[in-house]
Amino acid sequence: MVVSGVSLKIWDFFERFKAHCDEKGWTVCGTEDLIKVGTDYHYLLWSRHTRPLTFRRTVTGDRKIPIPEGNTSKLVNVSYILWVSLDPINQEALTVFAENPALFQKVAVYDLSPIKNNNDVCFKINKTDSEVFRAFEQFLSEKYCVTFKHFDKI
Repeated sequence: MVVSGVSLKIWDFFERFKAHCDEKGWTVCGTEDLIKVGTDYHYLLWSRHTRPLTFRRTVTGDRKIPIPEGNTSKLVNVSYILWVSLDPINQEALTVFAENPALFQKVAVYDLSPIKNNNDVCFKINKTDSEVFRAFEQFLSEKYCVTFKHFDKI
Protein backbone atom coordinates (compact mmCIF):
# COMPACT_ATOMS: atom_id res chain seq x y z
CA MET A 1 0.00 0.00 0.00
CA VAL A 2 1.42 3.38 -0.97
CA VAL A 3 0.14 6.32 1.05
CA SER A 4 1.37 9.81 0.18
CA GLY A 5 4.35 8.32 -1.64
CA VAL A 6 5.29 6.04 1.28
CA SER A 7 5.17 2.29 0.73
CA LEU A 8 3.57 0.67 3.73
CA LYS A 9 2.51 -2.89 4.45
CA ILE A 10 -0.87 -3.19 6.12
CA TRP A 11 0.66 -4.91 9.15
CA ASP A 12 3.12 -2.04 9.58
CA PHE A 13 0.30 0.43 9.25
CA PHE A 14 -1.82 -1.35 11.90
CA GLU A 15 1.18 -1.62 14.20
CA ARG A 16 1.80 2.11 13.87
CA PHE A 17 -1.84 2.84 14.64
CA LYS A 18 -1.77 0.52 17.66
CA ALA A 19 1.38 2.32 18.90
CA HIS A 20 -0.54 5.59 18.46
CA CYS A 21 -3.37 4.15 20.58
CA ASP A 22 -0.88 3.07 23.23
CA GLU A 23 0.52 6.63 23.31
CA LYS A 24 -3.03 7.86 24.00
CA GLY A 25 -3.12 5.63 27.07
CA TRP A 26 -5.50 3.07 25.58
CA THR A 27 -4.88 -0.62 26.19
CA VAL A 28 -3.62 -2.57 23.19
CA CYS A 29 -4.56 -6.17 23.94
CA GLY A 30 -1.46 -8.30 23.38
CA THR A 31 -0.87 -9.25 19.78
CA GLU A 32 -4.54 -8.88 18.93
CA ASP A 33 -5.84 -5.97 16.89
CA LEU A 34 -8.05 -5.08 19.82
CA ILE A 35 -8.02 -1.75 21.64
CA LYS A 36 -9.63 -1.30 25.05
CA VAL A 37 -10.86 2.15 26.07
CA GLY A 38 -12.73 2.20 29.37
CA THR A 39 -14.93 -0.88 29.31
CA ASP A 40 -15.26 -1.00 25.51
CA TYR A 41 -13.27 -3.22 23.17
CA HIS A 42 -12.69 -1.95 19.62
CA TYR A 43 -11.79 -4.72 17.15
CA LEU A 44 -9.69 -3.77 14.10
CA LEU A 45 -10.05 -6.07 11.10
CA TRP A 46 -8.49 -5.76 7.68
CA SER A 47 -9.28 -7.64 4.55
CA ARG A 48 -7.81 -7.65 1.09
CA HIS A 49 -11.11 -8.77 -0.43
CA THR A 50 -14.45 -8.39 1.33
CA ARG A 51 -16.68 -11.36 0.70
CA PRO A 52 -20.33 -10.49 1.41
CA LEU A 53 -21.07 -13.62 3.47
CA THR A 54 -17.89 -13.28 5.54
CA PHE A 55 -18.62 -9.63 6.18
CA ARG A 56 -22.22 -10.41 7.21
CA ARG A 57 -21.18 -13.20 9.57
CA THR A 58 -18.45 -11.08 11.15
CA VAL A 59 -20.52 -7.98 11.83
CA THR A 60 -23.75 -9.72 12.83
CA GLY A 61 -22.34 -12.79 14.57
CA ASP A 62 -21.14 -13.47 18.09
CA ARG A 63 -18.84 -10.64 19.12
CA LYS A 64 -16.63 -12.48 21.57
CA ILE A 65 -12.86 -12.54 21.05
CA PRO A 66 -10.30 -14.47 23.11
CA ILE A 67 -7.45 -12.38 24.49
CA PRO A 68 -4.36 -13.64 26.31
CA GLU A 69 -4.43 -13.41 30.07
CA GLY A 70 -1.35 -14.92 31.67
CA ASN A 71 -1.03 -18.56 30.60
CA THR A 72 -4.67 -18.72 29.51
CA SER A 73 -7.08 -16.53 27.64
CA LYS A 74 -10.44 -14.97 28.35
CA LEU A 75 -13.35 -14.11 26.12
CA VAL A 76 -14.26 -10.44 25.87
CA ASN A 77 -17.30 -8.84 24.29
CA VAL A 78 -16.40 -6.65 21.34
CA SER A 79 -18.22 -3.33 21.51
CA TYR A 80 -17.17 -2.01 18.07
CA ILE A 81 -15.83 -3.49 14.84
CA LEU A 82 -13.67 -1.57 12.36
CA TRP A 83 -13.50 -3.29 8.94
CA VAL A 84 -10.70 -2.01 6.69
CA SER A 85 -10.67 -3.24 3.10
CA LEU A 86 -7.76 -2.98 0.68
CA ASP A 87 -9.95 -3.87 -2.32
CA PRO A 88 -13.21 -2.16 -3.26
CA ILE A 89 -16.01 -3.29 -1.00
CA ASN A 90 -18.72 -5.20 -2.77
CA GLN A 91 -21.99 -3.28 -2.53
CA GLU A 92 -23.72 -6.56 -1.68
CA ALA A 93 -21.72 -6.76 1.56
CA LEU A 94 -23.02 -3.35 2.60
CA THR A 95 -26.68 -4.36 2.29
CA VAL A 96 -26.35 -5.75 5.81
CA PHE A 97 -26.60 -2.12 7.06
CA ALA A 98 -29.91 -1.58 5.25
CA GLU A 99 -31.23 -4.84 6.71
CA ASN A 100 -30.01 -4.05 10.22
CA PRO A 101 -29.62 -0.27 10.76
CA ALA A 102 -28.53 -0.82 14.39
CA LEU A 103 -25.17 -1.96 12.98
CA PHE A 104 -24.37 1.67 12.13
CA GLN A 105 -23.86 2.25 15.86
CA LYS A 106 -21.31 -0.56 16.27
CA VAL A 107 -19.59 -1.19 12.92
CA ALA A 108 -17.42 1.12 10.82
CA VAL A 109 -16.13 0.33 7.33
CA TYR A 110 -13.16 1.94 5.60
CA ASP A 111 -12.43 1.21 1.93
CA LEU A 112 -8.76 2.06 1.34
CA SER A 113 -8.70 0.64 -2.19
CA PRO A 114 -8.31 4.05 -3.92
CA ILE A 115 -4.83 4.28 -2.38
CA LYS A 116 -3.64 1.53 -4.74
CA ASN A 117 -4.29 3.96 -7.61
CA ASN A 118 -2.47 6.81 -5.85
CA ASN A 119 -5.77 8.41 -4.90
CA ASP A 120 -5.85 9.69 -1.31
CA VAL A 121 -9.65 10.04 -1.14
CA CYS A 122 -11.10 6.86 0.34
CA PHE A 123 -14.60 5.78 1.38
CA LYS A 124 -16.11 5.18 4.78
CA ILE A 125 -19.16 4.27 6.78
CA ASN A 126 -18.71 5.42 10.34
CA LYS A 127 -21.71 6.48 12.37
CA THR A 128 -20.36 4.97 15.58
CA ASP A 129 -19.41 6.95 18.65
CA SER A 130 -16.08 5.08 18.88
CA GLU A 131 -13.25 7.42 19.76
CA VAL A 132 -10.80 4.77 18.51
CA PHE A 133 -12.35 4.88 15.04
CA ARG A 134 -12.31 8.68 15.04
CA ALA A 135 -8.63 8.47 16.03
CA PHE A 136 -8.07 5.96 13.19
CA GLU A 137 -9.47 8.40 10.66
CA GLN A 138 -7.51 11.30 12.13
CA PHE A 139 -4.33 9.17 12.15
CA LEU A 140 -4.74 8.43 8.43
CA SER A 141 -5.45 12.05 7.70
CA GLU A 142 -2.56 13.52 9.68
CA LYS A 143 0.13 10.91 9.03
CA TYR A 144 -0.72 9.87 5.46
CA CYS A 145 -2.86 12.72 4.03
CA VAL A 146 -5.82 10.40 3.41
CA THR A 147 -9.27 11.97 3.31
CA PHE A 148 -12.62 10.23 3.40
CA LYS A 149 -16.01 10.62 1.88
CA HIS A 150 -19.11 8.61 2.73
CA PHE A 151 -20.25 5.76 0.53
CA ASP A 152 -22.87 7.13 -1.86
CA LYS A 153 -25.39 4.37 -1.35
CA ILE A 154 -25.94 1.52 1.01
